[in-house]
Amino acid sequence: WQAEGPGAVPVTVSGATLEVASFVPLIRGINTMRLMVSDPWLAPAVVTPEQTVLVNGRPKAALVSPSRTFSSLGETVITSGLTLVQVRHAATDPEAEALSYSWLVRDPSSTVVGLTGGGTSSPTFIPAMNGDYTANLGVKDIHQAPQQVTAVSSFYVNGRPKAVMTVLQHVTSSFGETRITTGLTLVRLRGADSTDPDPGESTSLTYQWQHLRPNGTIFGTATTSHSSFTPTLVTGTWKANVLVRDVGSAPAPVTAEVSLLVNGRPLPLITLPAFTPGAGESAPAPNLSTVNLDGGTSTDPDPSDVSGLTYAWTLLDPSSNVTSINNAFTRTPTFAPAASGTYTAQLYVRDPWNAPSEGTATRKIYVNARPISSIGPVTFVSSSFRETKITSGLSIVNFISASSDPDNNLPLSYIWQLRSPTGSLLPLTSPLLRNPSFTPVHSGPHGVSHSVRDSLSIPSANTASVFVDVNARPVSRVSETFVFSAGE
Repeated sequence: WQAEGPGAVPVTVSGATLEVASFVPLIRGINTMRLMVSDPWLAPAVVTPEQTVLVNGRPKAALVSPSRTFSSLGETVITSGLTLVQVRHAATDPEAEALSYSWLVRDPSSTVVGLTGGGTSSPTFIPAMNGDYTANLGVKDIHQAPQQVTAVSSFYVNGRPKAVMTVLQHVTSSFGETRITTGLTLVRLRGADSTDPDPGESTSLTYQWQHLRPNGTIFGTATTSHSSFTPTLVTGTWKANVLVRDVGSAPAPVTAEVSLLVNGRPLPLITLPAFTPGAGESAPAPNLSTVNLDGGTSTDPDPSDVSGLTYAWTLLDPSSNVTSINNAFTRTPTFAPAASGTYTAQLYVRDPWNAPSEGTATRKIYVNARPISSIGPVTFVSSSFRETKITSGLSIVNFISASSDPDNNLPLSYIWQLRSPTGSLLPLTSPLLRNPSFTPVHSGPHGVSHSVRDSLSIPSANTASVFVDVNARPVSRVSETFVFSAGE
């Protein structure tokens, strides 16, 4: 037996001198088999028969780099859990016949990966872990002739980083608050503890921070491994989150987030309850009234903190000097003004977390001056006897008030008292008017005292007094002398 392929290329025949022989074609196309026979005396056959065989070619399996469909999260390399990978081939068949495909993809742990469209020419999958993946492709033509060699390729899948946020010790203000407080406390956050499963990439991570108000709006951002901010105005639960990406822009599967309870600063408010009068006055007066203050209407943006507010009061006198106030660290202090004019009460509060009020409440308190009692010149009206000095039983003595009020709270009301030389009270004509009078019935020094109240019923701080010396009338006496004429 003899065999040859296309182009007369010799082909090795198995059993070439036996009755039955065989060969494996090496080249697709027309292969020829010839038979030559002879008898025992080596006489050849008259004809050498030939048989042609059409030999089918085997397909060739080949792979090209996989294509990838990136997710909406913006990675730029194939990333576990995100990127849709499509394995692709470059398999061919010498007869250009249709091929069937058999794929086998293994992950870094050598586990077979489930493929979508595994019997198609380009199946897909989303890798679940990072590392080296291996793709194997076997093909067959329509005659079920397999490829000569299984095509093998490998590709690397990037891992997603892990975002880790650490809340560092807050930096409190000089006021010493014990809870994060609006406008005072510096919140410090650290993202540098985040990691990446791919060797060497943990040091090349990028960071996107967001600081969120309780209503979800963005308060601030940062792009460094550390972040800090001081919350303002709004109390409640603030949030901070950080999105970490690796060098392939692959984001961490979970954004690290932390909730931060932010305390608000209290607002001091002052009310003025009714003052306590000392002598029936209807307005505060020095050295007489007690002025009451109340900080109980102060508020806090955290309602549960209102009951725990503490108070610190300062009082400035009309000259703006600090003056004493009773119970200065209570909700309801008092003070007794020592002078007239405008006093300024200042209130500063703290909440249970030692957060101070954003400002100091002030309240002006005007203290009325007390009227000044004074007696004008004492005059008298002589009787028909034309005496020239106040004389008991004859003269009418007139008094007149020279009192005044610094605040001009008029009209004034008047109170007069007259005492005899022995100290007993004597009646006056119109003792509640500005100009009373009396006719003395006794001689000697008479004492007159005078006080006033202004239109706010504030009494004078002093009582004016004068003494009136009353002259006594002479006593007329007659003595008798007798002249005796005749010895009677």
